[in-house]
Amino acid sequence: MKRDTALCLVNWARARGGLRSLKVSSQLELAAERKADAVLRCGLSHAPCRIPSRSFLQESGYGSGRRWSVGENLALASWPLAARAVVALWLRSDGHRANVLDPGWRDIGIAELTGGAGSEDRTVVWVVEFGWTRPG
Repeated sequence: MKRDTALCLVNWARARGGLRSLKVSSQLELAAERKADAVLRCGLSHAPCRIPSRSFLQESGYGSGRRWSVGENLALASWPLAARAVVALWLRSDGHRANVLDPGWRDIGIAELTGGAGSEDRTVVWVVEFGWTRPG
């Protein structure tokens, strides 16, 4: 449900800018889920646990045998972070907004994961992967 809301809000922002809607890629979603899990374990980084971003994408099979490009937005909070709030944060940040509104993207994968080391820890991680693929 939260992913659907985030997708709707990203595509709404893109539509306001005259851009096409992004379609969900199960491979990018898998990469986003694995990245979110690593961020929960090792901290906020585009290479959590010293795993390069490219590894998450290659393991998911995104762009296999094709030319591809990706962009990524992350968010981490120690309180519940609703989809509306995280997309609003991304749209207020120049770099994150540029990813959301990049006209080259065709695909999207979103993950939202809550967890942490202790029972009291409610760390929330959001990962969105944007991408495109083309024949090799």
